[in-house]
Amino acid sequence: MNAHELDLNMDQFELFQAGDEKVFKLVFDRYHKILFRYSNAILKDVEKSEELVHTAFIQLFKYKSRIVGPSELYPYIFVTTKRLLARTFRDKVQLLHAQFDQGYNFDIPCDKTEQEIQSRDLKGILNKLIDQLPQKQSEIYRLSKIQGYSYDEISSMTGSSRNTIKNQLISASKKIKSSIEKFYFLIIYFFFF
Repeated sequence: MNAHELDLNMDQFELFQAGDEKVFKLVFDRYHKILFRYSNAILKDVEKSEELVHTAFIQLFKYKSRIVGPSELYPYIFVTTKRLLARTFRDKVQLLHAQFDQGYNFDIPCDKTEQEIQSRDLKGILNKLIDQLPQKQSEIYRLSKIQGYSYDEISSMTGSSRNTIKNQLISASKKIKSSIEKFYFLIIYFFFF
């Protein structure tokens, strides 16, 4: 028997599949803390971890008929939790992309210390990615996305045509987006495989 496996007999398992609250509570009590610790170790956010684990249990209950035996309960709920964590990371990366594309100001003060640290980390990642661009692209990207200048203003500052500014910005944005996606997949691989 797996160390995480819950000792349910077939009668109890059939009750679980039928939606019996007492047996579902046994399953919840057995796996909740394990999954919460796992999620919180990755997310470093108690509320989000709790919400994620509750969502995993809702999915377990919703799709309970897909599970064919008691030994499949933990693998199912664990994989569900991992998928929800991966979705959370994907959503964060998409939000980061949107913020970069909109020239998001990363200097907005955060209420919580952890949020301030994450904001600083994101700024650090962005600055490293911008520093890796060719000098002209780096300059144009900073002027447009970080400092909020228009194409015409950047054109007069750099002496480049408006069309060149636009092309350089498109190229820089694609490179940064690609780098963020690679970083995202490294995080997913590190935490989930």
